Amino acid sequence: LPSASVNILLGFLCILYLIFIGCQIPYFFSAFSGQLPEGWQVYSEYARRGFFELCGIATINLSTLTLANILSRKPRWESKMLRLFNGLMAGLTIVLIITALSKMLMYIDVYGMTVRRLLPSLFMLYLLLICAAIIALQRWQFSIMRLAAGLGITMLCALCLTGPAGYAARYNAGRYLAGTLPHYDTTVLYQAGSAGVDAALQVY
Repeated sequence: LPSASVNILLGFLCILYLIFIGCQIPYFFSAFSGQLPEGWQVYSEYARRGFFELCGIATINLSTLTLANILSRKPRWESKMLRLFNGLMAGLTIVLIITALSKMLMYIDVYGMTVRRLLPSLFMLYLLLICAAIIALQRWQFSIMRLAAGLGITMLCALCLTGPAGYAARYNAGRYLAGTLPHYDTTVLYQAGSAGVDAALQVY
């Protein structure tokens, strides 16, 4: 494709995202103040919707960037505009990742940690690092695929070694004993199995 066509497409998407975010500032950024936006009463639904919206947007953005850089007649290192739009789209995706992560963290702050809250949070962190790598790729040359695979394997190994269910049980126990979590969800202990014994004894 001609460079002009690719740049127009990416520029249009960037403008669309800026309008999309600007029209819904309270919805996206209210979690930073620890409050639900007007019209929302359930923390879980607010966090879940933010996560699945992010998954859809990240899929669209990463697919678009991949196709744009593959199909562009002028390669990335020869086109300043293509590098600019690559970085801008990755930056806008980072903004949306941070807003979705803030919703999940607010949900965890109110009700405590579970495996189903921990895993999406780690996945959003992974996406954030990938988008940051895309921005860095516009200045330095490296294999983004190798970085993504290596980062994913490292995070997965760390998750397996840590034990997400045991970590959730210990996290909730620590907050409950510190007085920052009003109720302790014993379901987390049953899900943790033997990894939750220490946390159960502390709470007991």
